[in-house]
Amino acid sequence: MLAPWMAAAEPATGVVAGRVVNLTSGNFLHHARVAVRGTTIETTTNEVGEYRLPGVPVGEVQVAVTFLGMEPQVEPARVVADQTVRRDFSLCSPAGRRPRAGSCNSKLTRWSSAN
Repeated sequence: MLAPWMAAAEPATGVVAGRVVNLTSGNFLHHARVAVRGTTIETTTNEVGEYRLPGVPVGEVQVAVTFLGMEPQVEPARVVADQTVRRDFSLCSPAGRRPRAGSCNSKLTRWSSAN
């Protein structure tokens, strides 16, 4: 039998935090939605693109970011008890592609540069 103080122990959790940026413009995204998949843990970014998700279960999780007019992005994060793991995101417009170099090329950018 467990001691009463052991039964009331909270499960181990950590924090996921970071920033969300528009890869094309370099501007931080205000009000991007950031969530831990499979949980009810979510938040939105502040005016400088920062977010903080406390109470994330320990272990491997999937962090998803969405912003109106941008391609959603999902990245893994390994959460450790009582620690903060950093995950920064760079979102592109749906018309853009994200080449391996990590830049965002949209049709509009290519069209504009040809003029």
